Amino acid sequence: MQLHTSVAAEKVLERLQEVLGIALENKKEFPAATPVGILQKRYPDKTVALIGIDLAAYRRKYHSKTIRKNVTMPQWLADLASEANITFSQTLTDALKEKLRI
Repeated sequence: MQLHTSVAAEKVLERLQEVLGIALENKKEFPAATPVGILQKRYPDKTVALIGIDLAAYRRKYHSKTIRKNVTMPQWLADLASEANITFSQTLTDALKEKLRI
């Protein structure tokens, strides 16, 4: 597989981390990593890459339960949002993710 842009590389890395998370999420003990040199010898015509994962962050991203939060805002803003059929929970979630860069 050839990667032509850094955006493509980031997408591939994100997908690989998801796959690794799925493979490891229910394990209590983890397999030992195979040294890169051994993999390069075993697969000389392939590109070998180390894929790391923060399982705590993975679980927060993919397995977090939702909670209820009460929010105080100006009435006029709430009215405009309701008229525009804006979902408050989704908008707050999106805004927090953007603010936290996650």
